[in-house]
Parts: sequence; C-alpha cells; structure tokens
Amino acid sequence: MRGNPRIIYRIMSFNIRQFSDNSAFHKKGVDSKKDLDTIAKIVNDNNIDIIAIQEIRGKIAFKELISAIAYGYSKDVTFKTLEQPSTDDNKTLKSVLMGDDYLACYAGKWQGRWTHPNSKWGSAISEEGYAFIWNTDKFELPTNERGDVQPVIKHKKEAYFVRPPFYGRFRTKTKPPFEIRLLNTHILYTKNAQYKKLKDIDSDIDVELLNSPNDIEREQTEIALGKQGFTPLDISVLKDTLNKSDVQRRRNEVKNLITEVLTREEDKNGYGSYVFMLGDYNLNLSNSTKPYKNRVATIDPIVIYGADSKNDYKEYIITQGKLTSLRVPPKDDNSHLNIKNNSDVLANNYDHFTYNVNMDKYEFGGRKGRDIYIGEPIVVNILDKMNNIREYFDRVSDHLPIYIEIGF
Repeated sequence: MRGNPRIIYRIMSFNIRQFSDNSAFHKKGVDSKKDLDTIAKIVNDNNIDIIAIQEIRGKIAFKELISAIAYGYSKDVTFKTLEQPSTDDNKTLKSVLMGDDYLACYAGKWQGRWTHPNSKWGSAISEEGYAFIWNTDKFELPTNERGDVQPVIKHKKEAYFVRPPFYGRFRTKTKPPFEIRLLNTHILYTKNAQYKKLKDIDSDIDVELLNSPNDIEREQTEIALGKQGFTPLDISVLKDTLNKSDVQRRRNEVKNLITEVLTREEDKNGYGSYVFMLGDYNLNLSNSTKPYKNRVATIDPIVIYGADSKNDYKEYIITQGKLTSLRVPPKDDNSHLNIKNNSDVLANNYDHFTYNVNMDKYEFGGRKGRDIYIGEPIVVNILDKMNNIREYFDRVSDHLPIYIEIGF
C-alpha cells in the first residue's frame, strides 16, 4: 500500500459462460438458463463498483443482467449515446467509434455498455460479447467538447487481435476527479477459429507462402493479398502468427495488448489516469497454483515494455494466481461438493489483472499522479452455496469472478 487510501473502489472481472439471449431467463429445472439472481447477488454482496464481463452474447442478456443487478427495469439509451452534433444543426452523426452491435442502458444507480468485438480475423466463435456495468453513485463517463466519451472497441489496433478488447474510461465523482481506464479482454482459446477474412479471398492464394524462403514467392503473395484488401500491417501480423502454436498466439496477444494498447492509454490527462487490463487470458501464470490441464499454456507474470530505453521502460505485472475456471462437471452431479477441496473442482488459472507497477510515479500533464493502493486480487467463491457444481456451471458460469480493490 502506498499512502492511506481515502476511498476504495472494487473492480470485478467475470466471464459468464455462454450468456446468450436465449439463456437470459432462468427457469427452474431447465438447462442452460442463467440464474440472474445469483449473479446479481455476487455483484451486490461484494460491493462491486465496476464489472467487466466476458462472453455476454446478446442485447437481451445484457439488459436482463443489468435489471437483475439493479433490482429494477432497465432503459435503453443507445440512441442518445450514438448521436453527436454535426456541422449541420439539423442533423446528427452516428459516432464512428461505436459499431451497430452496441447497447447502452441503465437501471437504478447502474449504467452499462455492451458490444460485440467485431473480429477482423476470427470466425463467429470469436465475436463473443463484452460489457461494462458501473455504479453511477461512484463513477461517471468523462466528457469533452463532443460530449460523453463512451467505452469503445479499439478499432485502430484490431489487426493485432483475433478478438479485440473493449476499452472503457470511468471518472470518479471525487474532487478533484481521477480516471480509471479498463481494457476488458478475452484471449481466444483455440486456433480452430480460422481467419475469417482468409475464407473470403481468392482460393489460389497460398497464405503459407508469406513465410517462403523464396523472395519472389513472398512478394507475389503479398501483392495478391494487397489486392484483396490486406494492409501492410495485416500482412505483417499474418507472417508473425502463421507458424505459431495456439499457446504462442495467446501469449503474443497478451503482450500486444500491453505494448500496443495498454501502455499507450497512460499519461494523457491533466489529472491522474490509472490503466488496468482485466479478463480471461486463457493462460496460467507460470508461478500460479498448478493447473489441472493445459500446463504448457502459461505466461510469465512480468512483462517489460521499452526495455531498451530508460525513458520508456515500464514494468507490467500480470496478477491473480489462484485457480478460477471449473472442470466440466458430470451431467449427473447431484452432490453438494465443497469448494474447500479445490483440486476436485477447479482446473485452470485463467482470470487476471494487469497493470504498470509504477503507474503512480508518472506525471500527468505536468502533475504527479496520486499515491494509489492496489490490493491483492480476490476470487469470489460461492460454489459451496450452490446445490451442486453442475448447477453453477450451467446457470452461472464455468469461471469464478475475481475483483481487485483500488484506493486513493
């Protein structure tokens, strides 16, 4: 802890397994229907202020979830947030930063934003949704001359990622305010989601030739891809990933998220802005609790950015080393399994937070950032409160939620 925090905020990451519109309505005895009351209880009982959600696949699911958390009806305000003034006072322009698959709504003190990642490379399996939900008693969206700055997909870096992240900026209601910036991510688990764009191009193009030892073959392949709309950056990313294994690609995406997005969102305001990445990395920390499977799917807990430059040198920590994802329980699981024996229930350590360990030492617009307290990540374990593990798996998630405390 640095300093004595005056106020504490709790930020949660939760992969809610396959939360589709069809699973939004819980009915007792029906498989795959989400238990929204239990999910809402997790959020409210733990006094969470911002929730970053992965695998929320539809607008109806999102609206039902925010209604459950608020114990009230949600109101769709997407139309208002997608409009901004144009040079012609009689017209409005849709913000280019938001896709058509976007929803803004609120219920009670809770407000939220949902979107699909709009994957450039992956098949439909890649386009699982993201959401942010936050407590408006604690946070508001930052504003500028154009109006509210909403959480948006980082389109400008989409070439680096099979499933682009969802980026949100949240300003505290303290005086003076400070800003928490969150990069909500879900690293693609499998290589089976082939490059979507490659399926639509001329079948005569052999993409593997991008790594040919023959200069002419490489050049001709690049030219052919360019004619199909591939940018030089697209081609560079393809070259880099074609020969990588599934696990290598996951590691590469985490490092690109840090070096191409996370670090570039620091140090931009006249008051302190503090940037965190959180979500389902589908990678175990190399120093974490020994996972049940995918033992080779690991990543080091420290990532160095700008190691060749003293001015740019930044050290990022990937934290949260406990097991958080469940083994698939048997269909006939009617027992009340107690979570105290983690080895019987949990499989992998996939859910993490990432941040610059020295973020409080940087200057923001000529003013030093405030001392910041960052607590140890907490795993919310409610499995022993369920009738059985299968009930949690089907109706809540195959992940346990995690949260972190941030204090100023």
